[in-house]
Amino acid sequence: MRVNKLHTNCYRKTDLLASEVKRLVATQSSADAQGTIRQRLYKSQSVQLLLSSLTSDQSKELKPVIDAQGVPHYSIAANILGESPSSILKLLNSLSAANILRRTLYEKVVSCVTCKNSGEVFVRHMCSKCKSLNLTLQKTVRHLQCGQVIRITKTEEGYMKCPNCQIEVAGDGDYVLLGTEIICHDCAFSGSDILQTYFCSNCQSEFSLADANVINIYSYTFNPKYSAEIEKSVILPSVENIIRAMGGFTVQVPGYLIGASGNTSVFTLVASDDDQTLAIDVLQSDESIGLTSVVHSHAKTIDASPSSILLVAIPGLNDEARAFCNSNKIKYLEGESSDILRAMPGSLMSMIGRSRENV
Repeated sequence: MRVNKLHTNCYRKTDLLASEVKRLVATQSSADAQGTIRQRLYKSQSVQLLLSSLTSDQSKELKPVIDAQGVPHYSIAANILGESPSSILKLLNSLSAANILRRTLYEKVVSCVTCKNSGEVFVRHMCSKCKSLNLTLQKTVRHLQCGQVIRITKTEEGYMKCPNCQIEVAGDGDYVLLGTEIICHDCAFSGSDILQTYFCSNCQSEFSLADANVINIYSYTFNPKYSAEIEKSVILPSVENIIRAMGGFTVQVPGYLIGASGNTSVFTLVASDDDQTLAIDVLQSDESIGLTSVVHSHAKTIDASPSSILLVAIPGLNDEARAFCNSNKIKYLEGESSDILRAMPGSLMSMIGRSRENV
């Protein structure tokens, strides 16, 4: 899918938002910082989109898939936001800092002390006497089939046959473990001590766990403590409910439309039925929405050509942006979230040609 970066500019502000959150945490007390951060985050379109998904299923957990380079990928968030793994991680940590999301330690990844690479770091188990890698783990077991006490070694082909009854000792269910020891095939050392280090094949560095860079990887879940606050501040779930109440619409949040240029334009929400396609773009900020944001939205509309477009501006448009909307006959709603939600049913019904009685 080819996405026009200019058209999705409002979805690419996560790094700036994360920096602002970090600054707020550093300059304010914990309780004050969390409240300020939450209100700032709620105005981000990326946060609105993500929280709309999480609040619809509060048991949903954002679990990472760790790639070969040790980078966590959060597929649910990526599918919603379309941002890079690093930007998504910054956003999730910002939401966690504000206590909107709860994070739980999921995994630890070791990176090289020299080149910081984590994808090519391997654990080395070596003989504690000669540092050879040529080791074998040997188990002393009681074979349940015949009761004989034997020593077994697992190879690539599997476990050996019992020398007493000639039946293969296939797995843990076939014996009772009595003890283990490490056998070195170079110096003949045997015992339980083993030397463990880490080796980076990228830069050939070898280091101990004590010297390693250990990176914590987290999973994230929604914190229901702020459900009521989010319901008032995050407008998308309410907008989606209004449209679904009209009946017959399939709703996408975010919504994707392929334009005449071949680019895929991203709208905050796209609703469609057999006859028409409605696109809604929600623009939200601390201050009045300016002309640049409106022009970006209008460019998407020209290319994608939905049947109807509604621009939502919170807390409102500045004079220049409002004049642009009026001159280009762009349908818009502006005001605080509560005002928008009160006005939206009537506006939508007039746009799609349905009366209140049909809702």
